[in-house]
Amino acid sequence: MYRKLLAISFAVAVFALPGLAQTPNLTGTWKLDIPKSDFGQIPPPTSEVQTMVDNEPSLKITTDQKGGMAGDTTTVMSVTTDGKESTWSTGGTEVKSTAQWQGKSLVVNSKTTFQGADINIVATYTLGDDGKSLNIAAHYVTGMGIFDVKAVYDKADAAAMADPPAAAKPAAMAHSGSAPNLSGTWKLILAKSDFGQIPAPASQIDTIEDNEPAVKLVVDQKGGMMGDTSYTTSVTTDGKESKGSGMTGEPVTSVAHWDGSSLIVDSKTTFQGQEIKIKDTFTLSGDGKSLTDVTHIESGMGNFDTTSVYDKQ
Repeated sequence: MYRKLLAISFAVAVFALPGLAQTPNLTGTWKLDIPKSDFGQIPPPTSEVQTMVDNEPSLKITTDQKGGMAGDTTTVMSVTTDGKESTWSTGGTEVKSTAQWQGKSLVVNSKTTFQGADINIVATYTLGDDGKSLNIAAHYVTGMGIFDVKAVYDKADAAAMADPPAAAKPAAMAHSGSAPNLSGTWKLILAKSDFGQIPAPASQIDTIEDNEPAVKLVVDQKGGMMGDTSYTTSVTTDGKESKGSGMTGEPVTSVAHWDGSSLIVDSKTTFQGQEIKIKDTFTLSGDGKSLTDVTHIESGMGNFDTTSVYDKQ
């Protein structure tokens, strides 16, 4: 809802400073699109999902792969993008990697061995302009030859990747259809959340009144980029526009609707002449005790994502 716009205006201003945020943020869940990829002579996996947490300069990539040459495997690679060497392992084999941004592409150089032979890999990660696709071009130099792999990933919707919700309790289904009721007092759990490049608040309590189609949100936030602040925003879930204002008075237009059991809020505003688009996806857990808000932001300075997890009080 509007609360993200309050922080985004500051974030865009910070990102505009020289030397800051000139690189995209790779955070997200990325699903391999096999028809768009080219594995050459290497058997492709049956499926692959990469989960990336990009907190510059730290980057953590968890790869869950099914089938293919390596079979079913889960690998965690942790590197830093400042060019320092990082050591991790895959299948019990040690890998040494260095990572650096080259323009808007992240280049990861890795070295390992297999059956006594050296293997050098240069992987170039490039985010699509719309932030919805990720290309990884890998160049392999081995004792058996030189070859290349081009893998294309689509960004997966957090709600679609989540486990199917358990049967909702009557209290959580106060209005019709598959849409749950979000009413309650929700406390931000920082340890479960990921704010990427935006400084996290010290604490936050959201109070939601969900009287379909009207949804009212009262936010009480301490610390963070905006400091201590409290504010109220309202939208309707019938697809009609709701109008408000940003921190410095810019008009904000939002449209909200239910997509299955997730509430989608699309907002638009401007900051210093640049258009900013924000998509919030609110998903209630099956037991009704936690609420996740996945936010995708698009601006002239780049795209990035945040994930806020709340526990019901």
